Amino acid sequence: MITAPLILCCEDEAELRRDIVEELSEAGYRTVEAADGEEALTQLAACRPDLILCDITMPRLDGYGVLRRVRRDHRELDRMPFVFLTVFADPADMVEGKRAGADDYLVKPIDFDLLLATVEARLREVERWRTHEAHALDEPGAALDAMRGGGALAVLDAIATGVVLLGPGGAVLHANPAASQLIGRLGAAADPKRLPTGFGGAALRDLLDRGERASRDGAAFSGAAALDAAGGQIMAMAVALSGEGGDGQSRLALFLVDTANRTRLSDAMLAQLFGLTPTESAVAGRLAAGERLDAIAAALGISQTTVSFHLRNIFGKTRTNRQADLIALMLCAPVLGGCGSPAADLAGSV
Repeated sequence: MITAPLILCCEDEAELRRDIVEELSEAGYRTVEAADGEEALTQLAACRPDLILCDITMPRLDGYGVLRRVRRDHRELDRMPFVFLTVFADPADMVEGKRAGADDYLVKPIDFDLLLATVEARLREVERWRTHEAHALDEPGAALDAMRGGGALAVLDAIATGVVLLGPGGAVLHANPAASQLIGRLGAAADPKRLPTGFGGAALRDLLDRGERASRDGAAFSGAAALDAAGGQIMAMAVALSGEGGDGQSRLALFLVDTANRTRLSDAMLAQLFGLTPTESAVAGRLAAGERLDAIAAALGISQTTVSFHLRNIFGKTRTNRQADLIALMLCAPVLGGCGSPAADLAGSV
């Protein structure tokens, strides 16, 4: 038996709250009510709604406070749509809500047809997400099984992303075939023992130097650089494998990706790897596939300003602060996330 979605309606105006609940009930939804923000949090301790409708201006705890608490304290609800009810149509108020993580707005007086359409659309988006996620869940597990069964280096040799494992002083511990090919496009022959002198130019040399220092110090590090190569651009990403060898020596993983051949990862995979919401996953995936921000906005039916807000959230969750670093991370995501812990599996294999 399919259970109807549960909607939490948080509204301090009793008459409006009653009208909303009646409309939702007649449309086949289950409902739970809250008269203010504090009561909404109490309800969340007892139930798990599929969507929250929440007024902004309320006594004790306003809508922004509810949203912050939900996103902070209820990580199991990260993908649950949160829709504000507000008398304010000022874009500045919507900006604040978007920054806080709101998914949508309904302006009072409430148009009930629009309310039902919004609820239906948001729940449909979540259902699409769950369907995609179900199909993608086997991918990381299969990759991890392959790593354990055939060895990490065998897996690296079979993937299209170039991977070079570096030891102290830039010594090459392993370079897969894709890396050798990309190094050749950068105008250098692949040395089985060491990266060619001047390989990649000053930008890459600086990236590797910073990565080596971080690795020696046992610190986390990742960074990216765009490299000009024959036939197009190559994106390089360095990740410090800090402390993996247990000998205080530096170890780095250098990922090389031909940007002309990049493909779009599934939204479900990106969300699983980095904890992104469905919309954030869509933005990140399209960005990694080379789409411009205006094209992403048009494809998703949102404003470019909203895309920028989501991008800011993505930066925070992926711990990147530049678009180039984010794109590099998205391009290397199948290796970094799909194969378990890169530091443990890769460094332990060389």
